[in-house]
Amino acid sequence: MIRYRQSKARNENILRFLGFCLLALLGVVALGGALFGYFVYSPDPALPTLSGTLTKGTMEAGGLKRTYQTYVPQGLPNGAPLVLVMHGSGENGAQIRIGTGYGFERLADEHRFAVVYPDSHTFDWNDCSKVGDFSVNGHEVDDVVFLNALADKLITDINVDQGRVFATGVSAGGFMSIRLALEAPSRFRAVAAVAANVPAPENFKCTPQGQGTSVMDMKKNNEGKTTGSGLAMLHPQTGWRANAMLPKLTQCCSFNYRSP
Repeated sequence: MIRYRQSKARNENILRFLGFCLLALLGVVALGGALFGYFVYSPDPALPTLSGTLTKGTMEAGGLKRTYQTYVPQGLPNGAPLVLVMHGSGENGAQIRIGTGYGFERLADEHRFAVVYPDSHTFDWNDCSKVGDFSVNGHEVDDVVFLNALADKLITDINVDQGRVFATGVSAGGFMSIRLALEAPSRFRAVAAVAANVPAPENFKCTPQGQGTSVMDMKKNNEGKTTGSGLAMLHPQTGWRANAMLPKLTQCCSFNYRSP
């Protein structure tokens, strides 16, 4: 009888311990879900009322099939500007469109320009960095060729102004914007690079062309605020011309940004 009671008590203790472990595990799972929801997950922004249409497109460039999406406001006049918006690593054009809250399209409706969201073919855009895997079937993806060809195609297809083609991007897209400024200055009048920079000399592979173009470089400072170095010229041989400011910003374009 004594052994039976001892065994019963031992079993009850084991069950209590297992129950405690189960509750602890459920607590950890619940906490992890809450933290994920707070820090990682956020619902997509609501699609605003827009005047124009979004069109998916494909084209051949550099021997590869490339994809993109174009937004053209209703009644856009001939000769309007064109803005290329490039996504970050591992993303696509649809994601940066949503991630920016459809902000470029709302601005396009207000200020009358066309927007195109191109897709990279690999995980990253093939920017000026030597480090990275930008190859398909043993050949490097030529994103400069693609983006130049895309701009030329839209100049013809929707009659935008060939002298007012701009590019912007965040992270990998920002790095690609800088490559366009260096290697395609005759096509892109100005670029805005967010969270990007010119690679260090030992990691730099670009071949600058022409006289360079205007660049706005935006990053976060140590306080988490958005800062800009204004417009700087990219020198055709040395890359940056040490934060040289261009006094007449409105000659090419205007930027209005602020950090909340």
